[in-house]
Amino acid sequence: NCQTFNGTAWTEVGNTTEVTSSYGRRGAGTTSAGVVWGGTGAVADSENWDGTSWAASGNLNTARYTTAALGIQTAAMAAGGYIDPATADQSETYNGTSWTSKNDIQTGRQGVAGAGTTTAAIIFGGIPNMTASETYDGTSWATTNSLNTGRDYAMGTGDSVPTALAFGGGPGGKTETEKYDGTSWSEVADLSTGRADGQEAGTGKASALCIGGEP
Repeated sequence: NCQTFNGTAWTEVGNTTEVTSSYGRRGAGTTSAGVVWGGTGAVADSENWDGTSWAASGNLNTARYTTAALGIQTAAMAAGGYIDPATADQSETYNGTSWTSKNDIQTGRQGVAGAGTTTAAIIFGGIPNMTASETYDGTSWATTNSLNTGRDYAMGTGDSVPTALAFGGGPGGKTETEKYDGTSWSEVADLSTGRADGQEAGTGKASALCIGGEP
């Protein structure tokens, strides 16, 4: 199922077509131009959304799920994730049609969150209860200052590295939220309801949305 949000209410729209039931898919973009990818069972499929319907697009080079997800439909990134039975360290960028392999992240991880663009990104957290963060400059990944609260399956958003926001995560459905200023992370207002592995939207620490999650 797929739904769009107008700031007040949710509306059912066209369903995805490639994978009818799969956990751990990730996506990027807007309500008029989006992309989703991956999933359990070694799913490499991706699909584009045009505001009305979904259509199959190019496959990931490495099938996986619970990757970090960031960017827009024509410039998205998937980093890390899980390739049963191993944690992934691959990163790939998407141009709206096809995926291209990039340099590996420093520390392989699943249930990782991210923010930014395909030329300036940050990823953070991951199993097991990680605090580690890494930044990407368009070519390579480098370790940066860690989160204050370790977490996996967190949510994250931000249209640039200095606007990154990390919220929620596991284990246990955390409420803690942190913002990144380009150098370090600092605690801000907690989520009203603790959760992990939800979805996220927004521009970062000035405007964000947390959707669903566990438990």
